[in-house]
Amino acid sequence: MTQEIFDQQITLSLRRLEQLWRRVDELPKPPTPIGQQAEEFPEQQQELLKESWEELSIFVEELQVAAQELRQQNEELAKSRMALEAERDRY
Repeated sequence: MTQEIFDQQITLSLRRLEQLWRRVDELPKPPTPIGQQAEEFPEQQQELLKESWEELSIFVEELQVAAQELRQQNEELAKSRMALEAERDRY
């Protein structure tokens, strides 16, 4: 996985999250009835918030996996470079 692909995944993840939050903002906001606290969200908004958190957690896991893959590739490249430098010095 290259740095470019990693950056594209991050950008795509951020776009998806923005889309979810826009959907939450576009929901009609009913007036707060007397006796109901302002912190209580309508059921539809709660579901969208739950969905956004689930997707966000999936994106974070994907980013963690991608970062681990990049670290492994970086380690392999460093080992190869050291081996090549040792060969070069030998000749």
